[in-house]
Formats: sequence, structure tokens, C-alpha cells
Amino acid sequence: MEEVCELCLREGLRLTRHHLIPRREHRRVRVERETSRVEREKGVILICRDCHNQLHASLTLQEMAADYYTLETLLTHPDVARYVTWIRQRKPQGTVRVRRR
Repeated sequence: MEEVCELCLREGLRLTRHHLIPRREHRRVRVERETSRVEREKGVILICRDCHNQLHASLTLQEMAADYYTLETLLTHPDVARYVTWIRQRKPQGTVRVRRR
């Protein structure tokens, strides 16, 4: 499946499914109370492996579920925004090393 990464907008890469609300967090009382079942199950974006790795290196599952559960809010996180700005200038070949925070 080669389309456009929804986060970095680069083309020609294999895409992975990223659950905006991590599946591991779906059963938490706060998450169940604040989101609908449809939001939890259908909230998926297609992103490249580089972006996927960076998201999981920059944010914990709890942070994703609480504050960064839409594409727009993900792009407001300083580390993610800085990474996306940087990666958009790179050619879509090879892999990128990710630094954990």
C-alpha cells in the first residue's frame, strides 16, 4: 500500500496504521467516558514507518490517549512538529534513526 503519509505528506512509502487512541488505552475509564466507541475503533491514520516510530518515541500511550488523539493535536506537540518539519525535506528512501526522549 503506497500512498501519502498523513503526517509528513511524503509519497512512495509503505504506510502503517496508527491508532490515534492506542488500543491498549481503550478500556481505561477516562478514555471510555470521554470518547465514543466509534472514535476509539475508527480513529486510525495511515503514516509511514519513520513517522510511526517517531510518534511512539516522542509520546507515551497515555499522552496519546489523553491529549494527542487527532492528527491536528499530534502536530501541535513540539517534538512531533519539529520532526515533521525536518522529515518533509528528506527523500522517501531508507530509514531514519529515531531518538527516544
